[in-house]
Amino acid sequence: DFEKLPKIEFGHEQKDECKLKPQTKVQKDIAKVWSEVLNVKSIGLKDDFFNLGGHSLKVMPALVKLKPLYPNLK
Repeated sequence: DFEKLPKIEFGHEQKDECKLKPQTKVQKDIAKVWSEVLNVKSIGLKDDFFNLGGHSLKVMPALVKLKPLYPNLK
């Protein structure tokens, strides 16, 4: 039962005041998608998808959300 497993704390998320915030539309779109897929409150420019808890199975939902915004994304 997954409910009984202890929650994993990755500890790689920077404090909000230390983060470089996304500036461009592309950066903001990617940060929003990562935040939704990884359940992370805020994403900084220097954050790493995998250090924030991302893995190969989380890449696909991120791509599915980004594809309508960027149809040429491969």
